[in-house]
Amino acid sequence: MERRSSARTPANIAVRVFYGPGLKLWADATIRDLSTGGAKLQISDLYQLGAFFTVLNLVDGSAHDVSLRWQRSELAGVSFLTRYDLNLDDHPRGDHIRDVWLSFSGQTRT
Repeated sequence: MERRSSARTPANIAVRVFYGPGLKLWADATIRDLSTGGAKLQISDLYQLGAFFTVLNLVDGSAHDVSLRWQRSELAGVSFLTRYDLNLDDHPRGDHIRDVWLSFSGQTRT
């Protein structure tokens, strides 16, 4: 039985997860499926994600504050809370997130 309010789409999107105090800790991960309300991440189970963290989409420069819904082995389900377009805006809790995006995309801070 499907419990999601919106359809899932298979994906293979490179992301960086920022977590911990001040969002200073990070880990690379992959979005394996995506919906309008959330995503399934593949991330090493070595990382202990908290209840809330930020996911930076390295492809399009968006950052999502998310809540962790579940985590089993190397998969984690998250719900999207807030979206930021890092091409235009800083993340309110970490300029370093936008700096990572700018560095990855070859852009510089204006």
